[in-house]
Amino acid sequence: MSQSSNSTDPAALAVYQRHLDTLTRALLAGRFEDFAQNLRFPHEVVTMSNRFIAKTAEDAKQMFHDFRTCLTAEGITDLVRIAQDARFVGDDEITGSHISHRMRGANRVIEPYQNQLRLVRGTDKIWREASCLNMVANKAGAFGILVHVDRQPPVSDLKIQSERNPI
Repeated sequence: MSQSSNSTDPAALAVYQRHLDTLTRALLAGRFEDFAQNLRFPHEVVTMSNRFIAKTAEDAKQMFHDFRTCLTAEGITDLVRIAQDARFVGDDEITGSHISHRMRGANRVIEPYQNQLRLVRGTDKIWREASCLNMVANKAGAFGILVHVDRQPPVSDLKIQSERNPI
């Protein structure tokens, strides 16, 4: 299943979107345990202004709750994340990108923004998120208040690193 080209692979895209949907449901429902079981540790979160490393699920718990608090404060009722591209970087690794829409009812709270994920399949054959890059800037705290960055660098300039193919 390994691919060497940069084109989107439909199978990788399906895995990537399923992962997004699973984490989004867990996040919006406040189910940290469901969320954490879909992360690989250490887990890296990069924004335009910060970098966070969660070495364990316990480390990720505060980030999860901070992000939920941020979404609640913004009145977010839905987080729509749509996979744009994904490719296998080996049999057990996928990199891809998606667009996030923060919604309050039928209205966007901020402009949609780009994100990237790196998924790694464990020996148990479960795909888990190893790292993510979110094209937003943090104004306060870990995820206290997130704002859209008006002039984003191209996502290709901020590629997350593959364990197999470091940049």
